[in-house]
Amino acid sequence: MRRAAAEPDRARARVAELDGGGAAAPERLHETGRAGHVLGFLLRRHALPVAVVHGEDELPDAGDRCYGPPRCLTPEQVRAGADALTALSPGALVDGVDPAELAAAVALPAGWTEEDAPHLASGHYRALADFLRTAARYRQAVLVWTE
Repeated sequence: MRRAAAEPDRARARVAELDGGGAAAPERLHETGRAGHVLGFLLRRHALPVAVVHGEDELPDAGDRCYGPPRCLTPEQVRAGADALTALSPGALVDGVDPAELAAAVALPAGWTEEDAPHLASGHYRALADFLRTAARYRQAVLVWTE
């Protein structure tokens, strides 16, 4: 985990290698892309037990990566996050969200409109939930860094 945090390009190359040199296997790498801040905002509204988008514990001596140091989720935290996401449907994630409030709270990704943001975020949410469920099934820790 620490080595991957210290050498993110090497970590990504290793994931691609494990996938046969193609695109990274979805069970080994998940990118929220520019939807990360939107998902973080939406998930905080539901008081999840784990910060699944931005991670929990900082990795010591890992350095800073644009938006702070890399963080991790232990296998137990991954399980808690996966269970929480399983209990929260994509519809419930965005239920009652005022699109204007969302747009005021976080910078929407390029091409997203206020009206479309909740719907687009729910698609990214499904992919994140699937990734965490797979990691939990294999009792994997998750390394989180934001670029």
